[in-house]
Parts: sequence; structure tokens; C-alpha cells
Amino acid sequence: QHKSYPKEMGEPYLAPGTSFKVVIEAFGFHFTDAERLQQIKRLGPLLPWKGKVLMKGAQHTFVLLFDTGVADCGSERVGGVRRIVFGREIAEGQRALVGRYELKRRNYIGTTSLDAELGLVMANMAGVRPNDLVADPFCGTAGTLIPAAHFGARVVGADLFLPVLRGQVRSRSGPSKRTQAAEQSIGRSLAQYGLPPPLALVHADASADKSAFARRRIFEAIITDPPY
Repeated sequence: QHKSYPKEMGEPYLAPGTSFKVVIEAFGFHFTDAERLQQIKRLGPLLPWKGKVLMKGAQHTFVLLFDTGVADCGSERVGGVRRIVFGREIAEGQRALVGRYELKRRNYIGTTSLDAELGLVMANMAGVRPNDLVADPFCGTAGTLIPAAHFGARVVGADLFLPVLRGQVRSRSGPSKRTQAAEQSIGRSLAQYGLPPPLALVHADASADKSAFARRRIFEAIITDPPY
């Protein structure tokens, strides 16, 4: 498959003046440093790299991925390689964000607050970008507003239940009640992560025909976890 890949598509990443590094990954076991180096050397005859090796701050990262049925059993490995995948890294995952925004550390949550990971996925699927105007017509404790703001959006929230907008929902119980903030609000939750406050929090019935959410196309995205 490597030989069938158009050379003109790969040349910009192999050209003189570029920098690169190669990362070796495997599912099922770990390579030793010597084994990683051996695998990298095997790529030499296949790819005419003309750039400079740079382990930190390289322009291009190439990944050689071994999909294996191998298991480490003491000093022995059992199984074999099922598939080898090679490619250029174009983006990194952001798994660490799930821990950063987890609910148990958030200033303000309710009994039905949206899971942090799901909120991030929803904002990502909506294609939220910096300076987008994003709304949640059933915002609750800001489960979607926070991830949208993380991606750079200006956020507007609405809810029919006024106490939730005022930060008056006290949902923690048992041991977790000891960690409940003395003062809590949607704005404080956003500030906790260094995010700007909402442009507005509106006490409104978003399902009404005359609401801004139904009549006007002023938002780049509407992300919501509506009530059951």
C-alpha cells in the first residue's frame, strides 16, 4: 500500500528544510528502546526523509502503529502482529479535558448535570469555534455552556426554572456535601476554568413560538440537553 501512495502527496513532509520525528506505538505490549529504534531504521529504505530529526517541536510526526494480539507474559511475549499502520499525525486527542471538567470538582452542579465528556463531545460535534455565538435553551447548570466556552464561543443560556439560573440548586449530599461551595453559580463555574461569563442568562420558555430560539437565526450553534 505504501508503494501505491502518490509521491507528490508525501513529498512536502519529507522535503529538505522540514523537521520530523517518528513515534512507535503498539497495542498489547511495549517495545524496548532498542526495538523502537530497529523499527524506525526499517522505515529508512521506504521513505526518503530529507529533513532534520527533531524530537521536540518537530513540524511533522509520523506514527508506526502495531495492532497486535500479543500479551506480555513475564519475560515472554505470546501472540503476533495482526496489522501495521503507518501515517502522519494531524491532531492529538484531548482526553485530559474530561478530567479537567469533571463534575465532582465543579463549583455548581445539579442532580441532572450533563456529564463532562458528553458535553465536550456535543460541542465538538457542533463545530464550535472561537467567537461563535452558542446558546442552550435548557441550560440548567451550564453543562453545555462550559464546553462551548472552552472552544472559544460566547455563550447564552436560558431556562424556565429560575432558581437554577440563580445558583440556588443545592444538589450535593453525603460526603460530597462537604465540598459544596458556599457560593455557587453558573458564572463561578465558568470562572473556575478561566472562561468568560455568559453573555446572558435568560429566564424563558424556549419552547414558546415567539422565543428567540424559535424565530431568529442569530446563533452559530444551539447545543442542549433538554428535560425529559
